Amino acid sequence: MSVKSLFSWVLVGNALAVVLALVIYHHGGRDHFGERGFITFLSTFQLLAIAWLSDKTAQIRRTSPKTDNRQSALLWRIIAWGFIFLAADEFLALHEVTDHFIHDIFNIQETSLTDSIDDFIVLLYGIFGAWILWINRFELKSHKQAIALLKRAFVLLFFMIVLDFLANGQKLLELFLDPAAANTLQFHIYHLEDSLKVFIEALLIVAFYSIFRTVQSQQKRLEHSQRASQPEQAFTHR
Repeated sequence: MSVKSLFSWVLVGNALAVVLALVIYHHGGRDHFGERGFITFLSTFQLLAIAWLSDKTAQIRRTSPKTDNRQSALLWRIIAWGFIFLAADEFLALHEVTDHFIHDIFNIQETSLTDSIDDFIVLLYGIFGAWILWINRFELKSHKQAIALLKRAFVLLFFMIVLDFLANGQKLLELFLDPAAANTLQFHIYHLEDSLKVFIEALLIVAFYSIFRTVQSQQKRLEHSQRASQPEQAFTHR
């Protein structure tokens, strides 16, 4: 499948999932953006898909005879494990559990500010991911299409974190709106934030698929070149 086709399928699939979740909720059904809703399962699956693509890229790099390619295999393996952790975090809400744990262990009274500890943890995830990619930017320099998608994903990620902060800060919203309007807006922001999350993952899936396809193509050309040179070497030895 081409990168363009995958982008269309993933984008449409995520859009349909978000619309379906909103329709179900606004018709009195379950909030599927919440815990164990199908949006959570979709998000977990997409994070695991990114991990799988990263691992496939690592496997190709590891089998390459070039030393630098074998070193870059470690990078992709680290990225794969990182997304497996994010999938576990998404499914088990580990950053939210950590938020509650910090409140309990330090006996902190929950406020709109301290309630954003989980948002800060997600921000740290994003900063760490951006840092890893930056210090290994040599690995991405030939993947211009993926770089463009990754940039969009990180912009949306930090916008999502801002929205998440607002969703947790009803008192902040009440400085500008009456309590009822603030509560309604807070819930809409919550749905928008979770919708952005799956679209960010969609961009990452396409970006990492593009990288995988390019690395796979490079490896095939290298193997073809080596096979083509072997008969010439054998003829020379004769």
